[in-house]
Amino acid sequence: MISRYSAMFLAFCGLALPGAAEAAKWVRNPSQPSQWIDLDSRKHDDEVIRFNVSLSMDSDTGQPSTSEDDLVIELLNCDSGKRVMMLPMLDNETRHLPTLSQDDPLLKLICG
Repeated sequence: MISRYSAMFLAFCGLALPGAAEAAKWVRNPSQPSQWIDLDSRKHDDEVIRFNVSLSMDSDTGQPSTSEDDLVIELLNCDSGKRVMMLPMLDNETRHLPTLSQDDPLLKLICG
């Protein structure tokens, strides 16, 4: 039988470890340091990559916000550098973003 202290330790580890894994997938957007990119969310479709971007920080945790109002989806064409942002909070309204040059750090981060 597990002691009370062992149970508390296991519960603490269960809470702490997912938080550490959650924080590990976010990196700052090199083109816009106030934004965070979820590298684990990247989905490839030919030369286009789709990924999630957090537009703000959660003031309670200090981590990128995962609130629906703070997350957007960006599509990046790795060949041309063209970008589109989809805004789920506005029924997936789209915004065209500036095209990235082939030596842009964001293009290198996302496309490799």
